[in-house]
Amino acid sequence: LTPFMKADGEDLLEKVNLLLLDFYSRNPEEKERIITSGYRSPTTNAAAGGAPKSKHMLCQAVDLEDSNGALDKWLSTFPEKLIQFDLYREDPSATKGWVHLQIIAPGSKKRTFMP
Repeated sequence: LTPFMKADGEDLLEKVNLLLLDFYSRNPEEKERIITSGYRSPTTNAAAGGAPKSKHMLCQAVDLEDSNGALDKWLSTFPEKLIQFDLYREDPSATKGWVHLQIIAPGSKKRTFMP
């Protein structure tokens, strides 16, 4: 990993952790989310069916387990949380069972975007 990738990974995890702390403080009944995908090498990304330019390969994206959809529902109800924590999310219709968050704006610049 390059120093830039390490810095991006640290920035990503700090923002995601702050968002999750906020989520859990408002939803104490929710169980902790686990990271199902973080950094991926190009080989691992290809094997996982990831996009050729996946932000996972640059330590700029993470997928969180969300089997009950509560985190996605919360983010849809409070979209300002993505702005507050400077994160971008793939549209929930494309990520059933998990939440994809990244620190880089997609081409559309929308906080919730289609992959």
